[in-house]
Amino acid sequence: MKRIIFLLLLSLNLKADDRFRLLKNDQIEYSNKKFYLLENKFSEPKISSSKATFASLIAPGLGEYIITSSSQKSIYPISAEVSLWLLYIGYNYYGSWKYDDAVLYSVQNAGVVSSGKDHNYFVVIGNYESIDDYNAEQTRNRNYEKIYNPETHYWKWKSSSERSKFRTTRVASDDAFDNTKFVVAGILLNHLVSVLHTRYLLTTLQNQDLKLEVSSSNQNPQVKLNYSIILP
Repeated sequence: MKRIIFLLLLSLNLKADDRFRLLKNDQIEYSNKKFYLLENKFSEPKISSSKATFASLIAPGLGEYIITSSSQKSIYPISAEVSLWLLYIGYNYYGSWKYDDAVLYSVQNAGVVSSGKDHNYFVVIGNYESIDDYNAEQTRNRNYEKIYNPETHYWKWKSSSERSKFRTTRVASDDAFDNTKFVVAGILLNHLVSVLHTRYLLTTLQNQDLKLEVSSSNQNPQVKLNYSIILP
């Protein structure tokens, strides 16, 4: 009976503060936070800190949303995550596109047989006009193990400008793939920041104090709210 009277008095005073909302199952909502009625006192439901932390580790912003049910706290890490993944995909696509262009250009303008050739081979052919020039230098330096077989690794550029154009395209591909490493670092950092932010929000919620004082009379039923947060 006391519980019913308490909730009735609370509902009579909702108009005084539009941040209040009376919910079912002995709950209220205040400033988008839900509280449960326990012995004429309201308290927030317990949040699993490990669940929220793990959620932020897997998907930045999810832990913040679980804790606060607010998109404002989670929109920034989620937006950063989506942006970084799109950037990663973009760099990978651009790098692959430029690499394929460079390989095709070497086939058309240097007589390269691309099958079975590794990345280092395409770095080398961008620095030498022909396989003869390259092998001659390796012989002078006594790097015999680096000499290429002309039958399998032949190339000879038609002009220096064509070699330079190939090299520029190949370097652009390498730069794009190198940039993905920085993006991955940004993704990992975003996950870490989201975890730390989630832990901060959990600590803040655990140190908050909410009290409801109810007084009633025939003419003026009142609900007083004392809501304080002790920051860590």
